Amino acid sequence: MIAIVALWACGSEPAPAPVQAASPAAAQRTEAPAPEPPRGCPPGVALAPGWPGEYPEPVVEIVRPITTPGRTQACDPQSTTPCTLPAGLYHPWAKTQAHYATLRAVERYEVATAHTLGSESVTPGTVVEMLQYIGEGFCLFAIGDRHTQADCPDQIEKRSPGTLKALAGVERAPENWFRVQCTEGHSGWIHASEALLAIEGVRRGKTTGYGEVAGAESISRP
Repeated sequence: MIAIVALWACGSEPAPAPVQAASPAAAQRTEAPAPEPPRGCPPGVALAPGWPGEYPEPVVEIVRPITTPGRTQACDPQSTTPCTLPAGLYHPWAKTQAHYATLRAVERYEVATAHTLGSESVTPGTVVEMLQYIGEGFCLFAIGDRHTQADCPDQIEKRSPGTLKALAGVERAPENWFRVQCTEGHSGWIHASEALLAIEGVRRGKTTGYGEVAGAESISRP
């Protein structure tokens, strides 16, 4: 399960630092700091902390420095800023200094029956937003300017059918991004996409255990 940090305002993120994996119990106890809305993102789109899932993918291994288009802000419409990436592993569990986030649509729900959502009590008519899937059935929610972690909407529906009513929203596939200090001296957001993995000098690494990743050479070594 990923550790939760605040949503970042695009272009005003803190200096890159490793993101550590957190235990499921710790994630249940930790409340998320209040995020700031990302600048430049269209309505209904959020820059959510970390990469989703119990074992986030992909593991990006930069074998030697490469130059690829990046973004100054994650919500810029196109990647037009050249960024030379230092060699290393790029993944929320890797030691390479970077910030990791998911550019994704916000899922909005209206509360139909009184319910406790994480640390928050919600009443009928309240609109809640699901910002990120954390892992093991837990999600990060926004309720106005408050934020909490709780069972994901599908889990709530299984346990208490009709508690949440899905509202119309933006259709957008989640994208995993990471922010690094480019060799040129500026920071850049890079899309961890199949196109990046197809560049010469880039390989796909692998998770070797919970909280552990390795490069392709380490995986194939007897």
